[in-house]
Amino acid sequence: MKTLFAHDHRFFQQGSTMLSKNAFDAAVWDRYLEHTDELVVVARVFDLPTDADISKYGISSAPHVSFKYLPASHHWTNMLPYNQAQQKMNQEVSQVDAVIARLPSRIGTMAVKAAKKLGKPYAIEVVGDPVESYLHHGSKTLKLLAKRTGNRMKENISSCSHVLYVTQRDLQEKYPTTGMQRSASNVEIDTISEHIASAREARIHTQQNKIVKIGIIATLNTNYKGIDTAIEAMQLLQNSHPQTHLYILGPGNPDKWLQLAVNHHVAEAVTFCGILPAGEAVLNWLDTMDIYIQPSRTEGVPRALIEAMARGCAAVGSTAGGIPELLSPEYIHEIGNAHALADILSDLMQHPEKQIQQSKQNIAMAASYTKPVLQKRRAELFASFFDTVKNKERTLS
Repeated sequence: MKTLFAHDHRFFQQGSTMLSKNAFDAAVWDRYLEHTDELVVVARVFDLPTDADISKYGISSAPHVSFKYLPASHHWTNMLPYNQAQQKMNQEVSQVDAVIARLPSRIGTMAVKAAKKLGKPYAIEVVGDPVESYLHHGSKTLKLLAKRTGNRMKENISSCSHVLYVTQRDLQEKYPTTGMQRSASNVEIDTISEHIASAREARIHTQQNKIVKIGIIATLNTNYKGIDTAIEAMQLLQNSHPQTHLYILGPGNPDKWLQLAVNHHVAEAVTFCGILPAGEAVLNWLDTMDIYIQPSRTEGVPRALIEAMARGCAAVGSTAGGIPELLSPEYIHEIGNAHALADILSDLMQHPEKQIQQSKQNIAMAASYTKPVLQKRRAELFASFFDTVKNKERTLS
């Protein structure tokens, strides 16, 4: 059996090896190859930049997995009824037995359209809300397209036979389906060390009179992650908590955010850490943070927040997407509300016992995102989906 996986993710090619900066290392494909013989990944593929730091990329290549580039997938012409990208997608879908589309994504949407046209079975993974994303993107064009894109995604999901959501409630309520559904985040925690809780508690006890390190993992290229909210909160904290320092880990040019920090008189209290390879390097960085924040404007279920929780960090997040499913209400603030974020942080810093209590709660919550738990949920949905594919093949033969 041959299956096509469609998403907008950026892969980078170095010779015959496919690389990814995050989210799609080779192990990810196992969840699909458990049910299908071959996997064709249709995505955005670029040549690896000559000056790229290879240590910051993971290997995506794997046996029985091939990668296809969709030309002009993000050009305005792909909105036309007949276009090069859709024609190429139709061709790719015609050569497989089933389709798995990760939405929201332009490539995923084209894959669903092709599957419907060609009568191919398709399943959908729902990882975010395009309306929320487009409205906060900054592009006037995308803001105009937000409602149209959301309606199309809602239509595709409502009629889909098998849907996997990364949230427990949020995306299900926004994009319901009449088909079979399961909830399983695309974030997986391998294991949680039994020593994490005690190590974190010891760090909290020795925190007094030291710099309080507040961490956020975020791309610097968009407004999605609420970096501006974090910087504004830092300014509000300076009088009462001058020992507070914000560390921002993530790709992109920091100039815009550095200027914002200068404007808010907190440039010396903000450090841009660049990027680190996914996995152990990021976890080690999280271990040096005292509090993790996720002041996002749009989210599915944030990988970085779950990883921080698994390391025992006290954490604060916005109301975006699935964040309120992860944290207690007292650690949630409205999107863009820097005053509320600063107040919650101040309270945590004044009460170490609350940090210890929340640390334990966060570790317990993160345990529900370990591989065995999530693999079982996914396997149930994909086993059912691929059974329908096999049944269709038997009927046709």
